[in-house]
Amino acid sequence: MKQKLLHLGLLILSGVLLSLAWPDNNLILGVFIGFVPLLILEEYWASQRRPFERSKIFWGSFLAFATWNGCAIWWVWNASWVGVIASVVVNSLFFAGIFLLYSRVKKSFGSRFGFLSFVAFWLAWEYVEIIDWDLSWPWLTLGYAFGDYPWLVQWYEYTGALGGSFWVLSINYLIFQLIRFRSTEGRWSKRKVRSLALIVVAPMVSSLILFFGYTEKGDEVKIAVVQPNINPYTELFISADGTARPRMSGAEQMNTLLHMSDSVIDSTTAFVLFPETALPRSIWEAKINYDPGVLYSKEWLSQYPRTNLVTGIVYKAMYTPKSGEEIPPDVQGYQGGKFFYKRHNSALHLSQNDSLQVYHKSRLVIGVERIPSYFVFLQRYLSDFDDDQSADSYNPNHGVQEERMVFNNHATGAKLAPIICYESIFGEFVTDYVKKGANVLGIITNDGWWGDTPGYHHHFSYARLRAIETRRSVARSANTGTSGFINQKGEVLQASPYWKPVVLQQELKLNEELTFYVRFGDWIGRIATPVAVMLLINLIVRLIRRKSSVY
Repeated sequence: MKQKLLHLGLLILSGVLLSLAWPDNNLILGVFIGFVPLLILEEYWASQRRPFERSKIFWGSFLAFATWNGCAIWWVWNASWVGVIASVVVNSLFFAGIFLLYSRVKKSFGSRFGFLSFVAFWLAWEYVEIIDWDLSWPWLTLGYAFGDYPWLVQWYEYTGALGGSFWVLSINYLIFQLIRFRSTEGRWSKRKVRSLALIVVAPMVSSLILFFGYTEKGDEVKIAVVQPNINPYTELFISADGTARPRMSGAEQMNTLLHMSDSVIDSTTAFVLFPETALPRSIWEAKINYDPGVLYSKEWLSQYPRTNLVTGIVYKAMYTPKSGEEIPPDVQGYQGGKFFYKRHNSALHLSQNDSLQVYHKSRLVIGVERIPSYFVFLQRYLSDFDDDQSADSYNPNHGVQEERMVFNNHATGAKLAPIICYESIFGEFVTDYVKKGANVLGIITNDGWWGDTPGYHHHFSYARLRAIETRRSVARSANTGTSGFINQKGEVLQASPYWKPVVLQQELKLNEELTFYVRFGDWIGRIATPVAVMLLINLIVRLIRRKSSVY
């Protein structure tokens, strides 16, 4: 019984240590040692050669990873209780499967393959998480733990966040190997101590050299961000039961945002950013030039000829299916299926001299903006808010845009990436904006769904990593949460408090150079994935041969 309690304690300790590395806790040491208790237990269970060994490894690691996930993303409960349960369970199952594969490879091919399989399987999975697929959820990518420690990971401009994951996994495994050697040999291995010291110190020193040696590049422009602080549950959207309704019309909301902007901006301001869905009532594509909020914005811009406005909107575009075509899942029907349209979470770009542009959010939040067909039975539990009263039935699936877009301010030379909310947590995805010419990153988001929890701190910290990876300054407008500015080194220049209406303005530099990471993306993941596949194939072949030899 004591042994079982000890094992249970080690599993929970592993999960808690990993979770403590994320904001708001910021105990970064936790991510460097969080896997060690789990690795020690795996070694013990694998050495016992008892029945249910694999079951213990799988479900034991599941408990550790569920503890990590639950402690790190519990705040999702404020938006969707089904969402947080599904995220914790599904994510932990995947992680446990990866850990079991590592254990099987190590057992079949010897301990010398342990490190390779541990790192390759984990990095390959994180790379898969970054790719756009039905269950993509990279929120807890290990390298993201350093969002509030930009001085530690300046080399992300070469490796991206997966470089941080490799660093974390390497240190955990070397500490485990050091403890393992000490327990079997009765002494510390000087070679392993030197290896551990090197892998800890070398990245830190190189990062500090980059941090203090980096000089921001590009001309300066002024950018303003507005945080209106509108409660999405009671004041912004229409609830399904009709009890919550917007406190203002779209034109009135836009009027409020524009008047807030007047208090800060001047004739030299290049961009003003309003948050995601700042205009939450749907605007039809055919009528967008005549929408009252859009017309009022254009009139307001006449006072600031050099200023461009970027605001979040809900956008609808008619869809005409081809003859015999099956209606795609992101297409809505209305009037009994006589007409069809797509709904988008979009960014609208307005200027005095150019025609308006619209960019559609392309990385969608699972459960809120898209639901895989095999999870459609959960649809009724995942959202209580929908402004789309014209649809025949509630369908959360939004349309996306295939290509990234850049909003140009021709008067100032600023070329802004219109990154919408969830898109900002995908590193390689953000580089596509930069490849299109973006010299500054603009993030518009609504982090009010989670309340005053660590959620919006996580989200803001990830923007700091995007700044390092691309060496682009960041302007961030949140409905509420943290709005502000980040420089090319990931340092916070200004940040708003939670739940306070505010307008901020900052001079940001416009960098035109492309980093190694922008050019080559998540190359670490693309190396780890085939290595993981080869290890898996060899494992399967070995197990088949072993089974055949028995007969």
